[in-house]
Amino acid sequence: MRKPSFRGARMKRHFINGARKATLGVFENNLPAYYCYKAVGFRDVPLETPEIYPVLGQDWNCLELAIER
Repeated sequence: MRKPSFRGARMKRHFINGARKATLGVFENNLPAYYCYKAVGFRDVPLETPEIYPVLGQDWNCLELAIER
């Protein structure tokens, strides 16, 4: 498995290659991914209604992140 910093750097490289804005969702219990995206410049996007997904018989909250040029 690749290091979280590598995944974030790759995401940022794709962003730099033309997109003006990128958004993504990350489950709040996936802290390594959350901090990886935050480290490369993604910011939290407040949601009026939280996104909740049923996973393995549990409800998982999804956090929205965005980065803009």
